[in-house]
Amino acid sequence: MTARKNISPIFRQPIRSPHDRDGIIIAIALFKLLKAAALIAAGIGLIEALKGRVDLTRFTAALTPSRIRFASIASFAYAALFLTEGVGLLMRKRWAEWLTIVATASLIPFEIYEIVKEQTAFRIATLIANIAVVVYLIWRVRRRGGGVSESNQPADASAPAQRF
Repeated sequence: MTARKNISPIFRQPIRSPHDRDGIIIAIALFKLLKAAALIAAGIGLIEALKGRVDLTRFTAALTPSRIRFASIASFAYAALFLTEGVGLLMRKRWAEWLTIVATASLIPFEIYEIVKEQTAFRIATLIANIAVVVYLIWRVRRRGGGVSESNQPADASAPAQRF
C-alpha cells in the first residue's frame, strides 16, 4: 500500500509549496479578479441609476434607461468572464490560460482603435499590459506543449495531477 504523503485530506489534492506557484500567473489572476470587482461595482451603480438613486445626467445626456440596462448587463457579463479567468488561473487550470489568451487578445484591436481615437497614458499602459499577458501566456502554453485535453491537470506540468 502506498503512503499518502503530502496529500490534503480535505480535497485529496497535493499540498504544494509556495515555490510551486508562478508569481506572474497569480498577478494576472488577481488583476482579473480586481477588474471583475470593479465591473460588479459599476453594474450595481448602473442598477442604482435605473432606480433613480444615482444621477448620471451630468456625465452624458445620451444615457437612456435601455442603454443603462444594457450597460449593466454587459458589466456583469464581463465581470463573470474576468471571475472565470481569475479563479481558473489561481486554480492553475490549462483551460483558464487558453480562455485568458483568447479573451484578452480579442480585445486588443478595440484597445488600438481607442488609442487611435485618443491617446492617453492609461490606454497605452492597458494595451501594453494586455499584450504582455497574452505573450507570456502563449509562451507558457507553448513551453508546456499547449494541449488542453487534460483540462483537469494543473497548468504547471511539473506539479502532480489533481484528483477529486
